[in-house]
Amino acid sequence: MASRLKAQDKEVELRAMYLRWSKAALSIVLFVGLYLLVLGPEFIGWWVGDHVSAPAGEVLQILTLSFIVYLPLRGVALPALSGLGQIKVCSLLILGMGVLNLLISLVLVQPYGLRGVALGTAIPNVIFAVVMLVLACRRFKVGIGEWLAYVAWKPMLAAVPMLAFLLWMKLDLGIHGIVPLVLADLAHCVLFCVLEVFVVYKKDPWFDPWARIYGKFGP
Repeated sequence: MASRLKAQDKEVELRAMYLRWSKAALSIVLFVGLYLLVLGPEFIGWWVGDHVSAPAGEVLQILTLSFIVYLPLRGVALPALSGLGQIKVCSLLILGMGVLNLLISLVLVQPYGLRGVALGTAIPNVIFAVVMLVLACRRFKVGIGEWLAYVAWKPMLAAVPMLAFLLWMKLDLGIHGIVPLVLADLAHCVLFCVLEVFVVYKKDPWFDPWARIYGKFGP
């Protein structure tokens, strides 16, 4: 898509594509990531056994936090920049992230064990995301503040009630076993869809699902 828009000299559409899909990617990553962050240890406990739920769950939480930052940039900015011909820069960033991952893991594995290895992955993820954000915003002529205001503000706002809901189910209701995990996931899905329509994409300049629904079925 980025290559096609560049070939057609549609810089405005290219900029809109970067913002629109970055917001969608962050919303999806937050939806999955919050569930793993809160109920991931319980899922591991059901799948593998309660004896590994605590250590493996902690590793999962460390990685999930970093991937919430990393994946929206990796999923949108990197392929978009690659499509615009900046393959060398993107490849060097990926290579640098891999080298840094190895070095940090080697340093931290001795004192912190598996947590150190997880941090060895998480720290390069965050550094990569920050560098990629700066490069992409510069190329698409989008200010960092503008990116945060459009892409991050509303999804992060919607993440607050989702996180509170998941914590309530975990701490007050107690989630153990596959059936409660699936039911919690379904409830989380419903809440996510409601928040996407009425918070994240309300009055969005490019995609407003409620306006489309109301326009089709309203008076």
